[in-house]
Amino acid sequence: MVRSKRIVQHNHDGDDNSFEITDYTLASQWETLISKLEDIINQRLENRKSSTDDTIQFNNTSFQLIYMSPIGDDTKDDLDKISKLKYNGFMNAKNDFQFNVKNNIYKFNTHSSSSYQMENFSNWFGIHEYFLLLALRDNGPNISDLSTIMSAFTIALHHCNCFLPAFVGFDEKRYENFIGYMYAPISKSRLLNEDFFFVKFATESITPSSLTTNQNIAESFEKQLKIFYSKISVDFDDRNWDQFLSLSTTSAKYTYIKNNWDDAEWRYSSNNNNNNNNISNNNSKHNNNNNDDDDDDNQSVSSNYNDNQVFRWGYPMDPINELHLCVMCPPMSSTHVLENDFTSMKTPKSWFIKVLFRKPHNSLFQLCIGVMNVFNSFIESLKTPNLSVNQTLLDYNLKSSDSNNSVNSSSNNKFNQQQQQYQDQQGLMKTMGSLTKSLASSLGSPLVPTERELDLLLRDLFYEKKDPSDIFHFNNIPEDELNSHPSFNKRSADIKRSPIDSLFFSFCMSSLNIQSLLGIQLFWNEFIKEIKWHWSNLVLIPRTFSSAHINVHNCLIFQKLQMINYCIMKKTISLSNQEEQEENSNRDNTSKSVNNDNDGWGFDDDDIVVEQQQQQQLDIDDNDEIQVENPDNSNLKRLKDCYLLYQDREIVVPDTQDFGPMTDDMVHDQLNEISLEQNSEKRIEMQSLSLLSDMQSFKFHNPGSVFEDFIRWHSPADWVTKSNDIEIVKQKLQEEQQKENETNNSDNNDDDDDDISTNDEIQTNDESKGRERKRGYGRDGCLSLRMSRQTTVWRKTWEKAKPIPISKQTPLFNYNEQAEKALSYLENISSDDLLHQMLSVTLTSIATIFTNEKSKSSLSNEYCLGLDFQPIKQLVENYYESVCKDFPIQIPNYSSIKKNDFDSIFKSIQDLENNYSKIISLKTKFNKLDRVVNNLYQDGYCDILDNEFEKIAYLFFGDENFNDEEDGGYAGSRDPENAIPSDTLPNIKEYITRSYSPKPFKSSQTMPHKMYTCITPYECRVATCISEEDI
Repeated sequence: MVRSKRIVQHNHDGDDNSFEITDYTLASQWETLISKLEDIINQRLENRKSSTDDTIQFNNTSFQLIYMSPIGDDTKDDLDKISKLKYNGFMNAKNDFQFNVKNNIYKFNTHSSSSYQMENFSNWFGIHEYFLLLALRDNGPNISDLSTIMSAFTIALHHCNCFLPAFVGFDEKRYENFIGYMYAPISKSRLLNEDFFFVKFATESITPSSLTTNQNIAESFEKQLKIFYSKISVDFDDRNWDQFLSLSTTSAKYTYIKNNWDDAEWRYSSNNNNNNNNISNNNSKHNNNNNDDDDDDNQSVSSNYNDNQVFRWGYPMDPINELHLCVMCPPMSSTHVLENDFTSMKTPKSWFIKVLFRKPHNSLFQLCIGVMNVFNSFIESLKTPNLSVNQTLLDYNLKSSDSNNSVNSSSNNKFNQQQQQYQDQQGLMKTMGSLTKSLASSLGSPLVPTERELDLLLRDLFYEKKDPSDIFHFNNIPEDELNSHPSFNKRSADIKRSPIDSLFFSFCMSSLNIQSLLGIQLFWNEFIKEIKWHWSNLVLIPRTFSSAHINVHNCLIFQKLQMINYCIMKKTISLSNQEEQEENSNRDNTSKSVNNDNDGWGFDDDDIVVEQQQQQQLDIDDNDEIQVENPDNSNLKRLKDCYLLYQDREIVVPDTQDFGPMTDDMVHDQLNEISLEQNSEKRIEMQSLSLLSDMQSFKFHNPGSVFEDFIRWHSPADWVTKSNDIEIVKQKLQEEQQKENETNNSDNNDDDDDDISTNDEIQTNDESKGRERKRGYGRDGCLSLRMSRQTTVWRKTWEKAKPIPISKQTPLFNYNEQAEKALSYLENISSDDLLHQMLSVTLTSIATIFTNEKSKSSLSNEYCLGLDFQPIKQLVENYYESVCKDFPIQIPNYSSIKKNDFDSIFKSIQDLENNYSKIISLKTKFNKLDRVVNNLYQDGYCDILDNEFEKIAYLFFGDENFNDEEDGGYAGSRDPENAIPSDTLPNIKEYITRSYSPKPFKSSQTMPHKMYTCITPYECRVATCISEEDI
């Protein structure tokens, strides 16, 4: 114990525990130091939360005061469980080599930068809560400053009534060598009128040259025990040595370290096993194709693992740096250790495993690096808004031609010079390319991809890797599932996306490797050329919908690609029908020509066709309703048990025109056009084009039909069949008619004219033409109220409709025109719009991929990275919350973007990659040991049960008797000691020795003492805790 005394003494040399104070009017540096320490100690003891923010100046040196506490934010309610008055953990042998305090108050935090030091202090001194003072320079305080600081620490702890230990790092190894002090009650049961004791702590590192070989455990350990014995003995006597050994107990721990992991195998997760046979078959088919370019596929993953079962993102190397397998023995007599008889002792042992993760760094997160690349290009594109990609590339060529006459030649020369240094480097296809490649080498990829690299990227995008019969093929998965997205946030629907595994999705993921705006623009330009080729050659765009239903939540680029695919499909069908009609026509013409020759007549077929077309046009132009005799209804469906009102024929379901899909911009333009139209009749006509086409086809295939017949087919909900509902409709119609008559009477006061006009109106809408309405077969009922009114859009459209088959109608959807418009949009899209949609798709796809679970999704394994593990789910949810909060739905102005606007998105991606990499690496190593995986991930350590030992021993030592196929992966129950090869020595040997002797005098109370010894191939670490009675 350091006692402060005000003794007049000159020329302090640092060897005494007191120094002179000559001026009592001003506080000395020593007293100021005590005051600062007291303030910080009181503040930290009040909130009990770890802190590294406090700094202190003393003797022109800056010190960092660290307070470490086992209490975290999630254990604030457990403050009372840790007493400030009785923190004597080093006295309890049950705490040896343990990482957790009773009642789970403290959890070993593997993610904290200070966790390593906390573990060391726990092993060295048996404590978990302490103060630590470190000098902020290359070496610690000198001997004089060290003595002064420790005395100030001692007094400050006493003044604050604090019974926690305090340490100071010294010498050049201030982060490894410490001395410390603690003042605490000696009794655990009584708080009043009890004695106190103080403890001196010290630790040091001993070089291997001063030790015997590590194989001679007993000799090395005995040397340290004798030093410890000399420190705690009041009267050092060799005759008491045997007694000291017999009274001392030693806890031992042996640690086996496993590292140097395969950087490829850790990415393979054993949970990725669903439909493995299908995947393997598909990959074998794919591997048999395109062998001419195998030299471009530089995959680091072992051939034993399937591409779809490998996690491609996260760390470029295994996130687990080391695994420690430890065996711990409870306290035993120290003589047994000196006799080197540790392994033969019949003592209970406990095993546990510990994980050390690599320290995360921004450069390790490959997905985040790719997203940041695209974000940087997006911000650059905002400097020149509304400038199309083509114009940007054209400007680039023009700038290259300033010194030459030929624009093309100069631009090519500049481009070739720019790419010359990259021609022999690794191409982008060797990196991620799509989700089937790794981003590991993206850091070295060129800013602008070469022509060869672009060709490889395009081949990877447009080449179908999966067999069409594969259940994971894009075309075999329902559109609803491909369009699904996480629903963590209500605003998530506003962020546009693209279906997983779609072509544009793969384009966005491939672009993560390209580190410049110009590179993405060149890639897009080549991409559009491929799309044009597909349209010109009527080849469907791969991995893109071709249905008429366009999901409004998909981005506009994908909608345009879907529009082009739909046009390709329609044009292909149309051309096929034309060819079939031409073949039938030629066949008929040949037959007719033979008959004509036999009859001796020479009519021209073209004249006959012209006459038929002219006659049909005259019929269509006639104002009266026409009837086309005998329409071909043989191949059409009919409404079951539903007959025409005035005919004894079933209602024929006609062929109708497809109105075609409408993209977001088409809907917007149509709404604007309708809103700007002043003529109401014209607006109605614009809105009812599809309805008019359906009515015309219906009239053609159902001669003699009336409006009620059409409603029964087209809108069954507007056909009322219940008697009560029919009476209600009739009553309301009469009421409306009476109100209308009253209004007309008040305006004209002419009842006769009103009756005549009303009768005329009724007569005009009467389609019976004197025919008797038939009963039964679905005819009983009436129109709903809204359809019964004579002025509805449906009535007016029906009156205009003529019986025209769809083959003779004006097409509602012009596939040539719409395809050209879609291509024009894609070709002239602005760079900022392109990058904004790419980011939107990328960010939403990341959330979807990490949400999809293999057991609940029909998507391929590579797009189902979701885990039924709450910490990972929470990270995904946090990521998507940050995206919905910070990502702009509309394209922002460049001036409105700040430097750190998107940092939360990048940070959440890094957290997701970091933790997902860890959990995948753990699952790869500890297959089927979910309890071990969860504990290692959350706490950094885990005890080992009997049925788990064989699997873990095989991981460390490669036990040849281990059988991975039988008994669920275990070779049966065997002695753990026998599972470790006899010639395998532990990497680390640790011993904690406890002894009891009176201190500081023979008459003093017997006090506990502790020595920690750690022997490694590189050093021997010794830490001592010497306690003395306070008298």
